[in-house]
Amino acid sequence: MSAPEASTFRRLGVVPGRDFDLRVAESVSDLSPDDTRTSVDALVDAQLLDLVLGERFRFHDLIRIFAHERFRADESETGRQSAARGLVAGYASRVRSAGDTLSHGQPATGNEISAAPGRQVTSGVVTEAATWMAAEHRNLTAAARLAREVGPSPTLDLVLPLLPALLLTSGHAAEIDELAQLAESAAEQLNRSADVTTAQIYRAQAARRRGRARIAVPLLGQAAGQALASQDFRSAGQALRVLCEVHRENADTDRAAESAVHAIDAFTRAGDPAAAAGLLLELAILLKDRRRLDEAAGLIEVAIEQRERYATGDAPSHRSLAWAHENYGAILKRLGRLDDALREHGISSRLFREVGQAQGLAYSARNLGDLARLQQRHDDAMRLYRESLVLFREIGDARGQAQATASMALAAAHLRDWPTVVATAWRWAAGPVPIRDKIATLQRYATLSREQSRGDSPAPGAVPLPPDVERYLATLSIAGPR
Repeated sequence: MSAPEASTFRRLGVVPGRDFDLRVAESVSDLSPDDTRTSVDALVDAQLLDLVLGERFRFHDLIRIFAHERFRADESETGRQSAARGLVAGYASRVRSAGDTLSHGQPATGNEISAAPGRQVTSGVVTEAATWMAAEHRNLTAAARLAREVGPSPTLDLVLPLLPALLLTSGHAAEIDELAQLAESAAEQLNRSADVTTAQIYRAQAARRRGRARIAVPLLGQAAGQALASQDFRSAGQALRVLCEVHRENADTDRAAESAVHAIDAFTRAGDPAAAAGLLLELAILLKDRRRLDEAAGLIEVAIEQRERYATGDAPSHRSLAWAHENYGAILKRLGRLDDALREHGISSRLFREVGQAQGLAYSARNLGDLARLQQRHDDAMRLYRESLVLFREIGDARGQAQATASMALAAAHLRDWPTVVATAWRWAAGPVPIRDKIATLQRYATLSREQSRGDSPAPGAVPLPPDVERYLATLSIAGPR
């Protein structure tokens, strides 16, 4: 074995995963990329490495143990540090790129990775990034553990972009919690309070993924309190935004509204009006849930105006604006303003299409189908419901599929297409959809029926929110929908 091949063999012993690709080999090697490739090919020819899945390489278990022993025994301290740092830095760069790509295919949330302005990402590129994350998933987690030996700064460089990428894919809650604790410890060593808050938010997200709101809520409260105490208003706003989402998921509208108002204040003090506008949208949805539709419509208009004013031109900004128009259309529909609702859903559909956001397109098509049905355009309604069903299947949304299928049965009944009514109704009833999603579908159509019979009359029984929320709403002087 030549000296370059022996060096490559030893340094590959630092790779913690079972298999790896050529870029990982290049990141740990002290050779040029071309020489590294030559050495890897030689190791494959010598049957010290196996070529698997076309582009990946794997040690036999005993050979991997031997390579690691030689790495520890024969590589200098400087060489060991160089290989480990190269591995962590290489993974960190690729995780940032994959996370940026994956964030383009998700709904706008408080946990997105910022995207490059104007970057166009196709569904194929998003799939490629998700495939890479799946292939490297265990290696990345192991590399994050290895990063502790390299130092706190490299640990944060890898783990902070890895956490949102795992949330966007199939990362396990226990794994996310472990990595968030690694990041929190590293940030505390470096006295980086904003990163401590970020790590605590992801620990709460892990608890949220497990359905443990009792753990998530105090973690987020602690993170927000520490950030406010150090006047890190942006981090406080991020923690409060997630806290609002957790309270909403647990049907605690009062606390969700209070968290939203405090988050708006924090983002405003941080000089981030775009983020504050996103919380205005959240607050508008809470008002809608409290049957205060005129106020919700006025508030969402303010949110849209601010979103348009502070839009950055990137995909997350466009997606957030699209969801604002989508929710505005839903509120206008409940107010009986069908033509205005049609306009808003048309705008949201166009924006979702521009950024390739399949989930938004599915909901937009379904809502446009509802409007067509309410306007007695049943052929158009059937076409739009079919389109939404295809999209919901593509993204694996079981509740959306149940609603689209039931909608098709309803539209077919208006068209007196009884064979389609029977077929779709049976498919909905017998389909592999959880019973809670079927119940949600029936509740939705009961609401639609009430809306159709009510016409332009206002929603009854508006419910108040906590006093500090009411005071904040009073300062906005909301005039209602245009």
